[in-house]
Formats: sequence, C-alpha cells, structure tokens
Amino acid sequence: MVTDLLFIFQQEHYDAKRFLLFAYTNIRWWGLQQRQTLDYTLKIRLLLVGYLLSTTAVVGVVAWLYGWWALAALVLWYLITPAVIVLLSIPLLPLEYLVKKRSYDEVGCIFAQGKPIVIGITGSYGKTSIKEILKTTLESVGKNVIATPGNINTTIGVAHFIIANREDIQRVDYLIIEMGAYHVGNIAQTARLVQPEYSFLTAVGPVHLERFGTQDRIIQAKSELLQETSIRSFVNAGGGLTKESVAFSGKNNCTMVRSDGVQNIEPRADFAGLSFMYEGVAYKTKLLAEHNIDLLLMAIEFLKDQGVTSELIVNAIASTKPFSHRLEVQHNAANGVWVIDDSYNGNQAGFVSGVKVLQRATGRKIVMTPGVVELGDESKRVHQEIAQMYIDQVDLVLLVSSKGAGYIREYFDDHHYKQYRWYETATAAHADLSHVLQRGDTILFSNDLSDNYR
Repeated sequence: MVTDLLFIFQQEHYDAKRFLLFAYTNIRWWGLQQRQTLDYTLKIRLLLVGYLLSTTAVVGVVAWLYGWWALAALVLWYLITPAVIVLLSIPLLPLEYLVKKRSYDEVGCIFAQGKPIVIGITGSYGKTSIKEILKTTLESVGKNVIATPGNINTTIGVAHFIIANREDIQRVDYLIIEMGAYHVGNIAQTARLVQPEYSFLTAVGPVHLERFGTQDRIIQAKSELLQETSIRSFVNAGGGLTKESVAFSGKNNCTMVRSDGVQNIEPRADFAGLSFMYEGVAYKTKLLAEHNIDLLLMAIEFLKDQGVTSELIVNAIASTKPFSHRLEVQHNAANGVWVIDDSYNGNQAGFVSGVKVLQRATGRKIVMTPGVVELGDESKRVHQEIAQMYIDQVDLVLLVSSKGAGYIREYFDDHHYKQYRWYETATAAHADLSHVLQRGDTILFSNDLSDNYR
C-alpha cells in the first residue's frame, strides 16, 4: 500500500496538494501501479525507510503503553499515511536541494569544456513533435544532434541526461532540450541551466490549466524560455499566440512563424502523409496531421536561418515521419484493420486533429479514449465539445473510465447517442477489441492516462 502511495506522490512530482487530493478522493490505496511502476530513487528509498521506521515506532510505543489499543492506532495510522508521507518529505528538502545543486554545477563544468548549440523547446502541446522534426531535419542536412529522450523535460531530468551523456554532447553540433512546466519559474530554471541559443514555442492552450489557474499564467510560464534565449526565438503564430502575447528578451530576435503562405494541402493515399506548398515551394512529409504543418514551417524557417539551401530543406522535410504513439499508423493485413496510435496525445486540439485524420478511413471509424486531464473548470465544456465531434464524425466510441470520459458519456446519454461502450480500465477495453473490430475498420487510440489520473 505505501509503495502505491509513494508511486502517486512521485507521479505528481511531489506536489503535496495534488497528492493529498488524489489520496483522499481515491481511498483504495493499493493496485495503483498498473501501466507504470515506482522508480526507487534515493528520495523514494528514504521516504520508504522513514515510513517503516515511524510506523514501527508509533505502533510499538502504543502497544507498550496501551496493549491492544495498538490495533486502533494502526488503523488510524493507515488513514493518515498520505499526510505522514508528505510530512516525511519536508526534512528531505535540504538534502534534495544539495543533490540538485551538485548536478547543476556539474552541468556547468561540462558546458565549460565544450558546449554545442542548444535549442530549447516548450509549449502546451507539440513539444515532442517539433523536437523530433528538428532532430530529423538537422540530421538530414548532415548535422550531429542529440535530443532529450521521451518525456525528460524537468530541470533535474535534463541535468541527469547531460551528465550521463557528457562525452557525446561535447561532440555534437546541436543539443535539443524539451522543457516542461507545472509552475511559473520551472522553465526559467531549466533555461538558465542550459543557456539556449535558439528556442521554439509551439502553442499555448488549456493543458495544465488546473495547475496554473489561468491562461495568462501558462503564457507567462512558457515565455520564460524566450526570455532566456540568446540568439533567436521561433513562435508558432498558429498556436494561439501573437508577438504581443508572449514576452521575449530584447537580446534576441523573435520570429513569428505564420501559415499564411501555405497552399494546396493534400493528404496522401493510405495514410502516407501530406503534401503542401509553402511560399512557392512544394513539400512532402510522412506526417499525417495538418497541425504538424505549423511545426514543419518552424523547422523550415530555422533551417533557413542556419543557411541551409532550399533543395536540402525540401529533402529534410520529406524525411520527417510519424513519431512513436503520435498519430502513428499501422495496417494489420491479417484482419484488414488500420490502427492510428495517438496515445501520447492529451489535449483537445490533438483530439480534433486525430479525428480529422480518422476521416480519411474508408471503413468504420472507431475511437478509444479516456478523455483529457488537467482542464480545471473547463473540463466539462471541452469534453462536451469532444463528445459532439464524436457524434458527428465517429461510428463507435470506446470510453475508458475517467472524469473526462464521464462527461463524454453523460453528453452521449443526454443526446440519446448509443454508439459507445464503457470500460472500467484500459486493459478491459483492449481485451474486448477482438470482439469489436471488423475487417476494414480504422481505430484511433486517443490519449492514454497515467495511473495518477484514474
């Protein structure tokens, strides 16, 4: 039980308020590690030892003084376990600070010996996509590139990555670093650590609105990267941003990348990608979603800034392809089913884009989703809009239990829409696919919640 709670504490990035809210609204504190497991870091090991020692001490003292009342103390102790975990984490803060500072100082020493050009990336969504696009296109024109893998986007995560890859990093031309934020100041800390020469802001939306509170605070947090950029920032004007809405430092130039010059967007047959014209030049990509064109334009403008010729840029864009779990398409020849894996997408714009790609299917159009998280007061409205989109454009919806999916189901029921199925877990939903899918179907997996969003 305690390891499951520690797992949720870790998943919530040790945010005491969110952890306690989860714990006391989900009183079943076991079996929480389903798709991920606890990472036994030094902090987790110390918390686990501290909890076991404090439990032994409390129950032992009560048993010695009051005998069988120790059983009642044990029940009470169980009920306050989440609060105990939070209290035990407080004395570890100085140690955690010293460990982090040592890592940050080591990064400074590594960069002092040889620093590549650093590209910082942030945004409410599209961060990983532009990271992969930049890496692919730069490598296509002969540059050596290293990018932070997976979802490594916190300051300490970036520091550990640089330390672990110090020798390779000192030999490459570009280091691409994705930067995430749960609070104002997070991105500024990461940016000051790595000192980016270039930066990319993909979009700002209601993702993490529950944490930040307002859209303005999200923009403030994302703009921290632009303020710490030394040469040039690239901002996606198609991502709900204007030059006036973002803050950037006077020491660098800010390029607003606009899609005004894009024409003739055409999907290629059998989910093979897209073709489009931009400022009179024809481009092709294996990427499926039209929203990726905004990100491709950012890469095009960056490559121009780096002095890459137009011919090489066209070839570089042609080398881009779907990324793992982001509108990644597979065709099962045995059963004739197309699968669109968009399980790493977790925002409304991505949901809309995924369904737009799904419309290219010739057979039944099916979606499996648990909905979107961290929308705060906007959650019900957003999920109602998603539900209406499904009613209009999808043949069957497979809902996986969550707060957001509950809003979708409620909307379906209110509008007498019956073409959906409800599942308590993602495991149950996947197990039922053999009974659901038919030859010629196309299924879109839209988002896949981590265990702390059950």
